[in-house]
Amino acid sequence: MIDEGRPHEIIIVKRHGGALEEGHHGGAWKIAYADFVTAMMAFFLVMWLVSANDKTRSVVARYFNPVQLVDELRPAHRDRPPEHLMHRHAAAAQRTAS
Repeated sequence: MIDEGRPHEIIIVKRHGGALEEGHHGGAWKIAYADFVTAMMAFFLVMWLVSANDKTRSVVARYFNPVQLVDELRPAHRDRPPEHLMHRHAAAAQRTAS
C-alpha cells in the first residue's frame, strides 16, 4: 500500500476558534469610529466658525493663540525680562565687559 519511492505528504489541519470570535469581530471598528467622530467634530467646529460673527471669531482666535495669551498674562512692565533671566543677563554682561 505505501509506495516506497514517493515522499510522504504533510497534512496541515487548520482549526478555527469557533463561536468565541464571531461576536465582536475585533476592535478595529473602534479606531475607525473614533477617527470618524473626530473628523465630524472638526467639521462642525469649522462650520460654526464660518457662520459666527466677528466678535466670536476674535474670541476663539485669541483662545487658540498661545503667544497672545502669554502676553496678556505678563505684567505691565514688558520691557524688563523676568527675574530668573536678569541674573543670566548680568552675568553675561560682566563676562563681556572683562
